[in-house]
Amino acid sequence: MDDYEETGALPMKVILPASDIPVGATVTKRTGEVEYLLKDEIKIYTRMVEGSAPQVIKGEGVLYLIGERGDISAVSSSITLCWVVDEDDLLDWLEERVEGTSR
Repeated sequence: MDDYEETGALPMKVILPASDIPVGATVTKRTGEVEYLLKDEIKIYTRMVEGSAPQVIKGEGVLYLIGERGDISAVSSSITLCWVVDEDDLLDWLEERVEGTSR
């Protein structure tokens, strides 16, 4: 899930409420090492009915942790997670927060 070896950037873990972590970021649980992709919705596609639209699962105050094997956990957006981030992305995020352009 990460490309830290390719970029040479040093990864770090930043503890934040899930709602403050960018969607699409790599996270771990506070005391865990397993990495997950943080999403705010899940789309389920079916090929059983031609032309059918995907089912979108999205809930207010709910975020989804998607594991490497496709496991999905729904969590409260107020839960505290560790954001696995390099210093450049963290600085960009902090600048956006200061400017008020963050989600």
